[in-house]
Amino acid sequence: MYIRKTLLIILTGASVVGMISCNTSTKKEPESKGDSLSTLIPVKPSGDEAIVTYKPSEEKAKDGVIVKSSSIMQDSAFRQVLKQIDAKDYAGALARIGPFFQRFPDSPEVYFFQAICRTELKQFAQALPDFDRAIQLNPDFADAFNYRGVAQFYLRRYDLAIRDYDEAVRLKPQFPKAYYNRGLAKANLGDYEASIVDFDKSIEQDSTSVDSFNNRGNARTMLKDYEGAIEDYSKSIQLAPGNPEAYNNRGAARQLMKNNDKAIRDFTKAIEIKPDYSDAYYNRGRSYLALKDNTKACSDFKKALEMGVSDASRYLEQFCK
Repeated sequence: MYIRKTLLIILTGASVVGMISCNTSTKKEPESKGDSLSTLIPVKPSGDEAIVTYKPSEEKAKDGVIVKSSSIMQDSAFRQVLKQIDAKDYAGALARIGPFFQRFPDSPEVYFFQAICRTELKQFAQALPDFDRAIQLNPDFADAFNYRGVAQFYLRRYDLAIRDYDEAVRLKPQFPKAYYNRGLAKANLGDYEASIVDFDKSIEQDSTSVDSFNNRGNARTMLKDYEGAIEDYSKSIQLAPGNPEAYNNRGAARQLMKNNDKAIRDFTKAIEIKPDYSDAYYNRGRSYLALKDNTKACSDFKKALEMGVSDASRYLEQFCK
Protein backbone atom coordinates (compact mmCIF):
# COMPACT_ATOMS: atom_id res chain seq x y z
CA MET A 1 0.00 0.00 0.00
CA TYR A 2 1.49 3.29 -1.07
CA ILE A 3 0.45 6.60 0.41
CA ARG A 4 0.98 9.63 -1.71
CA LYS A 5 0.77 13.13 -0.37
CA THR A 6 0.05 16.03 -2.61
CA LEU A 7 0.81 19.53 -1.30
CA LEU A 8 -0.94 21.91 -3.50
CA ILE A 9 -1.74 25.61 -2.91
CA ILE A 10 0.56 28.54 -2.51
CA LEU A 11 -1.57 31.20 -0.97
CA THR A 12 0.50 34.24 -1.70
CA GLY A 13 1.97 35.66 1.43
CA ALA A 14 2.95 33.02 3.84
CA SER A 15 2.34 29.32 4.09
CA VAL A 16 2.40 25.80 2.78
CA VAL A 17 -0.94 24.23 2.15
CA GLY A 18 -1.39 20.75 0.85
CA MET A 19 -3.19 17.50 0.59
CA ILE A 20 -1.86 14.05 1.27
CA SER A 21 -3.59 11.71 -1.05
CA CYS A 22 -3.62 8.11 0.04
CA ASN A 23 -2.62 6.13 -2.96
CA THR A 24 -2.07 2.42 -3.15
CA SER A 25 -0.26 2.70 -6.45
CA THR A 26 3.18 3.53 -7.69
CA LYS A 27 3.93 5.43 -10.84
CA LYS A 28 7.31 5.85 -12.43
CA GLU A 29 8.67 8.49 -10.06
CA PRO A 30 8.28 6.83 -6.63
CA GLU A 31 9.40 3.30 -5.96
CA SER A 32 7.02 0.90 -4.30
CA LYS A 33 8.06 -1.57 -1.66
CA GLY A 34 5.61 -4.38 -1.96
CA ASP A 35 2.39 -3.57 -0.17
CA SER A 36 3.95 -1.64 2.70
CA LEU A 37 3.02 1.93 3.50
CA SER A 38 5.67 4.09 1.99
CA THR A 39 6.78 7.63 1.18
CA LEU A 40 4.69 10.75 1.55
CA ILE A 41 5.05 12.86 -1.55
CA PRO A 42 4.93 16.58 -0.68
CA VAL A 43 2.06 18.81 -1.63
CA LYS A 44 2.74 22.32 -2.81
CA PRO A 45 3.51 24.85 -0.08
CA SER A 46 1.31 27.90 0.22
CA GLY A 47 1.29 31.44 1.44
CA ASP A 48 -1.45 33.83 2.53
CA GLU A 49 -4.79 34.79 1.04
CA ALA A 50 -3.93 37.18 -1.79
CA ILE A 51 -0.83 39.16 -2.47
CA VAL A 52 -2.61 42.46 -2.93
CA THR A 53 -3.99 42.22 0.60
CA TYR A 54 -0.50 42.11 2.12
CA LYS A 55 0.12 44.94 4.56
CA PRO A 56 3.72 45.97 5.27
CA SER A 57 4.67 45.78 8.90
CA GLU A 58 5.50 48.84 10.92
CA GLU A 59 9.01 49.41 12.19
CA LYS A 60 10.83 51.92 14.35
CA ALA A 61 12.88 54.63 12.71
CA LYS A 62 16.21 55.55 14.28
CA ASP A 63 14.65 58.47 16.12
CA GLY A 64 12.12 56.14 17.74
CA VAL A 65 9.19 57.26 15.61
CA ILE A 66 6.94 54.51 14.21
CA VAL A 67 6.91 54.61 10.41
CA LYS A 68 5.83 52.35 7.59
CA SER A 69 8.59 50.10 6.29
CA SER A 70 8.19 51.62 2.83
CA SER A 71 5.71 53.45 0.66
CA ILE A 72 5.97 50.92 -2.14
CA MET A 73 2.61 49.33 -1.39
CA GLN A 74 0.97 52.66 -2.15
CA ASP A 75 2.91 53.11 -5.39
CA SER A 76 0.50 52.86 -8.34
CA ALA A 77 3.05 51.28 -10.69
CA PHE A 78 3.96 48.62 -8.13
CA ARG A 79 0.31 47.86 -7.54
CA GLN A 80 0.06 47.00 -11.22
CA VAL A 81 2.77 44.42 -10.64
CA LEU A 82 0.79 43.08 -7.70
CA LYS A 83 -2.26 42.76 -9.93
CA GLN A 84 -0.19 40.66 -12.33
CA ILE A 85 0.88 38.45 -9.45
CA ASP A 86 -2.70 38.16 -8.26
CA ALA A 87 -3.65 37.12 -11.81
CA LYS A 88 -0.87 34.48 -11.66
CA ASP A 89 1.15 36.20 -14.38
CA TYR A 90 4.34 35.56 -12.44
CA ALA A 91 6.69 35.76 -15.41
CA GLY A 92 5.21 39.09 -16.45
CA ALA A 93 5.44 40.47 -12.92
CA LEU A 94 9.01 39.27 -12.56
CA ALA A 95 9.98 41.03 -15.80
CA ARG A 96 8.57 44.35 -14.50
CA ILE A 97 9.78 44.32 -10.91
CA GLY A 98 13.48 45.15 -11.55
CA PRO A 99 13.24 48.97 -11.67
CA PHE A 100 11.66 49.07 -8.22
CA PHE A 101 14.93 47.99 -6.61
CA GLN A 102 16.42 51.35 -7.61
CA ARG A 103 13.38 53.34 -6.54
CA PHE A 104 12.91 51.48 -3.23
CA PRO A 105 16.35 50.01 -2.37
CA ASP A 106 15.46 49.39 1.27
CA SER A 107 12.02 47.91 0.71
CA PRO A 108 11.66 44.33 1.95
CA GLU A 109 8.47 44.06 -0.09
CA VAL A 110 10.29 44.34 -3.43
CA TYR A 111 12.50 41.38 -2.54
CA PHE A 112 9.59 39.49 -1.05
CA PHE A 113 7.36 39.73 -4.10
CA GLN A 114 10.19 38.96 -6.49
CA ALA A 115 10.88 35.86 -4.40
CA ILE A 116 7.19 34.91 -4.56
CA CYS A 117 7.28 35.14 -8.36
CA ARG A 118 10.36 32.94 -8.48
CA THR A 119 8.81 30.45 -6.09
CA GLU A 120 5.64 30.23 -8.18
CA LEU A 121 7.81 29.73 -11.27
CA LYS A 122 9.58 26.89 -9.41
CA GLN A 123 12.83 28.85 -9.26
CA PHE A 124 13.23 27.88 -5.63
CA ALA A 125 17.00 28.25 -5.29
CA GLN A 126 16.89 31.68 -6.97
CA ALA A 127 14.11 32.79 -4.63
CA LEU A 128 16.09 32.15 -1.45
CA PRO A 129 18.48 35.16 -1.67
CA ASP A 130 15.48 37.45 -2.16
CA PHE A 131 13.72 36.03 0.90
CA ASP A 132 16.99 36.36 2.83
CA ARG A 133 17.27 40.04 1.89
CA ALA A 134 13.62 40.72 2.74
CA ILE A 135 14.15 39.21 6.18
CA GLN A 136 17.40 41.12 6.63
CA LEU A 137 15.56 44.37 5.94
CA ASN A 138 12.61 43.37 8.15
CA PRO A 139 13.51 40.70 10.74
CA ASP A 140 9.86 40.57 11.87
CA PHE A 141 8.56 39.64 8.41
CA ALA A 142 6.54 36.52 9.33
CA ASP A 143 5.23 36.02 5.80
CA ALA A 144 8.76 36.01 4.39
CA PHE A 145 9.84 33.35 6.90
CA ASN A 146 6.84 31.23 6.01
CA TYR A 147 7.33 31.58 2.28
CA ARG A 148 11.08 30.95 2.54
CA GLY A 149 10.11 27.75 4.29
CA VAL A 150 8.04 26.89 1.22
CA ALA A 151 11.09 27.30 -1.03
CA GLN A 152 13.20 25.21 1.35
CA PHE A 153 10.45 22.59 1.40
CA TYR A 154 10.50 22.26 -2.38
CA LEU A 155 14.27 21.91 -2.26
CA ARG A 156 13.68 19.04 0.21
CA ARG A 157 15.48 20.90 2.96
CA TYR A 158 12.81 20.02 5.46
CA ASP A 159 14.84 20.85 8.57
CA LEU A 160 15.52 24.35 7.25
CA ALA A 161 11.88 24.74 6.26
CA ILE A 162 10.81 23.83 9.80
CA ARG A 163 13.15 26.47 11.23
CA ASP A 164 11.50 29.10 9.06
CA TYR A 165 8.01 27.96 10.04
CA ASP A 166 9.05 28.03 13.69
CA GLU A 167 10.01 31.67 13.31
CA ALA A 168 6.86 32.46 11.34
CA VAL A 169 4.55 31.20 14.09
CA ARG A 170 6.68 32.85 16.78
CA LEU A 171 6.21 36.20 15.05
CA LYS A 172 2.59 35.54 14.10
CA PRO A 173 0.97 33.02 16.48
CA GLN A 174 -2.36 33.11 14.61
CA PHE A 175 -0.95 31.63 11.42
CA PRO A 176 -2.80 28.41 10.46
CA LYS A 177 -1.03 27.98 7.13
CA ALA A 178 2.40 28.12 8.75
CA TYR A 179 1.37 25.42 11.24
CA TYR A 180 0.02 23.41 8.33
CA ASN A 181 3.24 23.87 6.37
CA ARG A 182 5.32 22.81 9.32
CA GLY A 183 3.16 19.72 9.70
CA LEU A 184 3.86 18.79 6.10
CA ALA A 185 7.59 19.21 6.55
CA LYS A 186 7.54 17.05 9.68
CA ALA A 187 5.52 14.39 7.86
CA ASN A 188 8.13 14.33 5.11
CA LEU A 189 10.74 13.64 7.79
CA GLY A 190 8.62 10.73 9.02
CA ASP A 191 7.63 12.42 12.28
CA TYR A 192 3.90 11.81 11.89
CA GLU A 193 3.01 12.34 15.55
CA ALA A 194 4.56 15.80 15.51
CA SER A 195 2.94 16.59 12.18
CA ILE A 196 -0.47 15.79 13.64
CA VAL A 197 0.16 18.29 16.46
CA ASP A 198 0.74 20.98 13.84
CA PHE A 199 -2.29 19.96 11.78
CA ASP A 200 -4.33 20.09 14.99
CA LYS A 201 -3.14 23.66 15.56
CA SER A 202 -3.90 24.62 11.96
CA ILE A 203 -7.43 23.20 12.25
CA GLU A 204 -7.91 24.92 15.62
CA GLN A 205 -7.17 28.25 13.92
CA ASP A 206 -8.98 27.44 10.66
CA SER A 207 -11.66 24.78 10.96
CA THR A 208 -12.45 25.03 7.23
CA SER A 209 -9.02 23.93 5.99
CA VAL A 210 -9.71 21.02 3.64
CA ASP A 211 -6.00 20.38 3.20
CA SER A 212 -5.32 20.22 6.94
CA PHE A 213 -7.94 17.52 7.39
CA ASN A 214 -6.59 15.61 4.38
CA ASN A 215 -3.00 15.78 5.57
CA ARG A 216 -3.86 14.88 9.14
CA GLY A 217 -5.80 11.94 7.76
CA ASN A 218 -2.76 10.78 5.83
CA ALA A 219 -0.52 11.13 8.87
CA ARG A 220 -3.02 9.07 10.85
CA THR A 221 -3.06 6.49 8.07
CA MET A 222 0.73 6.24 8.28
CA LEU A 223 0.33 5.60 12.01
CA LYS A 224 -2.34 2.96 11.23
CA ASP A 225 -5.04 5.00 12.95
CA TYR A 226 -7.43 4.22 10.13
CA GLU A 227 -10.62 5.15 11.96
CA GLY A 228 -9.17 8.56 12.83
CA ALA A 229 -8.03 8.97 9.24
CA ILE A 230 -11.49 8.14 7.90
CA GLU A 231 -12.98 10.72 10.23
CA ASP A 232 -10.61 13.36 8.84
CA TYR A 233 -11.25 12.43 5.20
CA SER A 234 -14.99 12.52 5.85
CA LYS A 235 -14.65 16.03 7.27
CA SER A 236 -12.64 17.03 4.21
CA ILE A 237 -15.39 15.66 1.97
CA GLN A 238 -18.02 17.55 3.98
CA LEU A 239 -16.07 20.77 3.41
CA ALA A 240 -15.31 20.08 -0.27
CA PRO A 241 -17.65 17.44 -1.76
CA GLY A 242 -16.00 17.76 -5.16
CA ASN A 243 -12.53 16.80 -3.96
CA PRO A 244 -11.62 13.42 -5.53
CA GLU A 245 -8.45 13.00 -3.45
CA ALA A 246 -10.43 12.89 -0.21
CA TYR A 247 -12.64 10.09 -1.55
CA ASN A 248 -9.59 8.20 -2.79
CA ASN A 249 -7.85 8.68 0.56
CA ARG A 250 -10.84 7.49 2.54
CA GLY A 251 -11.16 4.51 0.22
CA ALA A 252 -7.51 3.65 0.81
CA ALA A 253 -7.99 3.77 4.58
CA ARG A 254 -11.07 1.56 4.29
CA GLN A 255 -9.14 -0.83 2.08
CA LEU A 256 -6.47 -1.09 4.76
CA MET A 257 -9.25 -1.99 7.22
CA LYS A 258 -10.42 -4.64 4.73
CA ASN A 259 -13.73 -2.83 4.33
CA ASN A 260 -13.58 -3.21 0.58
CA ASP A 261 -17.26 -2.65 -0.21
CA LYS A 262 -17.15 0.86 1.21
CA ALA A 263 -13.70 1.40 -0.27
CA ILE A 264 -15.05 0.62 -3.75
CA ARG A 265 -17.81 3.19 -3.28
CA ASP A 266 -15.22 5.83 -2.40
CA PHE A 267 -12.94 4.97 -5.32
CA THR A 268 -15.93 5.01 -7.67
CA LYS A 269 -16.95 8.45 -6.43
CA ALA A 270 -13.39 9.70 -6.94
CA ILE A 271 -13.49 8.43 -10.53
CA GLU A 272 -16.89 10.03 -11.14
CA ILE A 273 -15.43 13.38 -10.11
CA LYS A 274 -12.13 12.84 -11.94
CA PRO A 275 -12.50 10.29 -14.78
CA ASP A 276 -8.75 10.15 -15.44
CA TYR A 277 -7.88 9.40 -11.80
CA SER A 278 -5.45 6.55 -12.39
CA ASP A 279 -4.71 5.92 -8.71
CA ALA A 280 -8.39 5.44 -7.94
CA TYR A 281 -8.70 2.87 -10.74
CA TYR A 282 -5.70 1.00 -9.37
CA ASN A 283 -6.98 1.15 -5.80
CA ARG A 284 -10.45 0.04 -6.80
CA GLY A 285 -8.94 -2.88 -8.71
CA ARG A 286 -7.23 -4.03 -5.53
CA SER A 287 -10.50 -3.91 -3.62
CA TYR A 288 -12.34 -5.81 -6.36
CA LEU A 289 -9.55 -8.39 -6.27
CA ALA A 290 -9.90 -8.75 -2.51
CA LEU A 291 -13.61 -9.47 -3.08
CA LYS A 292 -12.66 -12.04 -5.77
CA ASP A 293 -14.33 -10.05 -8.52
CA ASN A 294 -11.47 -10.59 -10.94
CA THR A 295 -13.34 -9.38 -14.00
CA LYS A 296 -13.87 -5.90 -12.60
CA ALA A 297 -10.44 -5.90 -10.98
CA CYS A 298 -8.73 -6.69 -14.28
CA SER A 299 -10.70 -3.98 -16.04
CA ASP A 300 -9.51 -1.42 -13.49
CA PHE A 301 -5.91 -2.63 -13.58
CA LYS A 302 -5.90 -2.40 -17.37
CA LYS A 303 -7.25 1.16 -17.17
CA ALA A 304 -4.70 2.12 -14.52
CA LEU A 305 -1.83 0.69 -16.57
CA GLU A 306 -2.97 2.63 -19.63
CA MET A 307 -2.81 5.76 -17.49
CA GLY A 308 0.74 5.03 -16.34
CA VAL A 309 0.40 3.09 -13.07
CA SER A 310 3.20 0.56 -13.62
CA ASP A 311 2.34 -1.58 -10.57
CA ALA A 312 -0.89 -2.60 -12.28
CA SER A 313 1.10 -4.79 -14.68
CA ARG A 314 2.01 -7.34 -12.02
CA TYR A 315 -1.65 -7.79 -11.11
CA LEU A 316 -2.58 -8.16 -14.77
CA GLU A 317 0.12 -10.79 -15.24
CA GLN A 318 -0.87 -12.73 -12.12
CA PHE A 319 -4.65 -12.56 -12.16
CA CYS A 320 -5.81 -11.49 -15.60
CA LYS A 321 -4.40 -13.99 -18.07
